[in-house]
Amino acid sequence: SDDRTKTFFHGHSYTANPLACAAANASLDLIEKKEFKQTLKRIQYKHLTFIKEIKDNPKIQNARVSGTILAFELETSNLNRQSSNYLNPLRNKIYDYFISKGFLLRPLGNTVYLMPPYCITNQELDNIYNAVLSY
Repeated sequence: SDDRTKTFFHGHSYTANPLACAAANASLDLIEKKEFKQTLKRIQYKHLTFIKEIKDNPKIQNARVSGTILAFELETSNLNRQSSNYLNPLRNKIYDYFISKGFLLRPLGNTVYLMPPYCITNQELDNIYNAVLSY
C-alpha cells in the first residue's frame, strides 16, 4: 500500500537483513560441499583421540564428545568444592587461563566445552589440547 500508516516500521530487526542472509547462504553452501562431512569427521576423530589420551588423567573427568563438541569437567574435589557443578567458582579461573592462551572456551563452572569452528586445523586443536593438559 502507498498508505504510510500501514507501514511496519520495525521490520529491520532480524527480518531478512541482507548481510545476515548472505552469510547464512554462504554457510549453507559450505555445508553442502562434500568436504564438509570430512571436516566434521576429522574434528570428531581428533576429540575422540584426545579423550583416549586423557582417560587416566586425574585432573580431567567425564570427557565426552557429541559431534564436534568436546566437554569435560576439571577435578575440583581437592579444593573442597563439588566436583561437577555449573556454579563452581573455578569457572573464572578456567576462563581467564584459556583467554591468556588465546582460546575462547565456554566453561560452565568447572565444565569446559570445546566448540571449535569448522575451519580449525589439526595443529590448532592440538594447541588447545596442550593448553588443557597444562592447566
